[in-house]
Amino acid sequence: MSSGGGDTEDDVWDTDTEKDATMMAAEPDRRIGERSLRRLEGTFVIAGYSDGVEASKYENMQTGFDQAMDYALPHGRHAGQLLGRLVAYREIHGRSGAGTDSDFDSPLIASLDSAITRLRALESRSVLVGSKDCASDSGGGGAWTLSQAYVAVIREAEALVSQLAVSGDRRAEQ
Repeated sequence: MSSGGGDTEDDVWDTDTEKDATMMAAEPDRRIGERSLRRLEGTFVIAGYSDGVEASKYENMQTGFDQAMDYALPHGRHAGQLLGRLVAYREIHGRSGAGTDSDFDSPLIASLDSAITRLRALESRSVLVGSKDCASDSGGGGAWTLSQAYVAVIREAEALVSQLAVSGDRRAEQ
């Protein structure tokens, strides 16, 4: 051992050797810490992404609701008017044929009952759909369009109402 400063390998006070030993002993801890940090960063990235998606949902949900409501309201009103007319025609034709064996009114009443049942069976979630399996509508509605099932039921009801209106006009002329 030299106290003068020549040979550092035998110097017990040499701090470089102590640093190397300390760093080698701390290396597994450092690797574990780095892995934990990466895992924690990943958790924060996922949480941040999820929070951003949720915030975006809340910001855009009201706008989407308003757009769908503006688009669906006239269609719902039209369906309700058709249902009201069909029920009224059913009541009129059911009473006029009461107590008689009218062959003419039996198929008509069956058609009315079928159309009324189909209109009442429509559920609000089955009326508007996204871009697939959609009917085109000239009113436009952004991403919303009418379902094929809804369009078919409405067309059937409109045809029946038109047929009854024409036959009612003919009866009034006689």
